[in-house]
Amino acid sequence: MNAIETALEKMENRAFCLKDSVLLAVFEDGGVIFELKSRFCHEINRSGAQILHLLDGRKNIDEDVEILAGMLSESKEILRKDVAVFLNDLIRRGWVYGGEG
Repeated sequence: MNAIETALEKMENRAFCLKDSVLLAVFEDGGVIFELKSRFCHEINRSGAQILHLLDGRKNIDEDVEILAGMLSESKEILRKDVAVFLNDLIRRGWVYGGEG
């Protein structure tokens, strides 16, 4: 099992949400994440902004991928892997948390 498959397995049935200390601003062509504690600002692309906009703490990764597939011209399998890699990075940074979906 590779790193992406391991991350996906850990994320199954979990609903993710931005932490309260993280703000998201979404624009037409991307977005900005602002971490209040460190005052760190990070620009994200349009796909990243769309993913983060979907994180509400209620839907699991597969439900978010289903919505993204209707918005983007990419297969669900590729989107699922991309979302897993992106979320894994955000979790590592401490910007996102996930509970049971």
